[in-house]
Amino acid sequence: IQKYNITSGLSSDYIRAICQDSEGYIWLASSNGLNRFDGYSSKSYKPDYNKPNTFTNLDFNSLTEDKDGNLWIGTDHSGVFIFNKQTQSVEIIDRSDTTGLAILDNNINHVYCDSRQRVWICTFSGLNMYDIHTGKMSSYSGIAESGKPYPLGTITFTYEDSRGKILIGSWGNGLYTYNEDTDDFNRFILGRPENLNDSINRVNSILEDPDGNYWLGTWEGGLLKTKFEDYKELVVLQHYNMNFGEEYTISSNIIYCLYLD
Repeated sequence: IQKYNITSGLSSDYIRAICQDSEGYIWLASSNGLNRFDGYSSKSYKPDYNKPNTFTNLDFNSLTEDKDGNLWIGTDHSGVFIFNKQTQSVEIIDRSDTTGLAILDNNINHVYCDSRQRVWICTFSGLNMYDIHTGKMSSYSGIAESGKPYPLGTITFTYEDSRGKILIGSWGNGLYTYNEDTDDFNRFILGRPENLNDSINRVNSILEDPDGNYWLGTWEGGLLKTKFEDYKELVVLQHYNMNFGEEYTISSNIIYCLYLD
């Protein structure tokens, strides 16, 4: 095992997101800037106030790459940075934007670019989606034209499954799926309806396995193995909790990330 930290060139020991880009570089979002790792050494990117169009914040928490090779970077308090790797210039999208690209909140939990080149932006105050092809920003807050409520409150995670379905994790409001035809969402409460706002419905991470099961990592609610029935019902197959004294148990009920090797 090789360890990489500040001593070996990283800008911080607190790494919050990792992304491998289309050129093979590993990018790391940290609490003290952006890092690029080429397999041998790392390079750090921080605000350069002698240049226009630079980062205005160092606390990065999520990463995704679009079709043009740009990195979309979520921050804790400054919205989203779009980093052009070729020119190293930065475009900022935040709630104060007046060009039609304003987002619901500058506190970002997750950014994700799907196969249709739409960037989903999960914020403390709801969900945004930017369509790269059309240049349109959508804000999902309140009620859709269909009468269904949009995802409520803090949105934590976005995931695209093997069939192109978009799944949305929330803080205490369960799991949502996006309906392409009607531009609205279905909500699935984990467990009994009275479990709403409980830790089991704080979905931090989503992963589909080769058998079509969906693994949901939660904040203090442990790990759930679930399965969709035609996207109309979500069945919990297994609930894994930390159990002291047992030989085989997860080490914590707080699940930050899921990865299939």
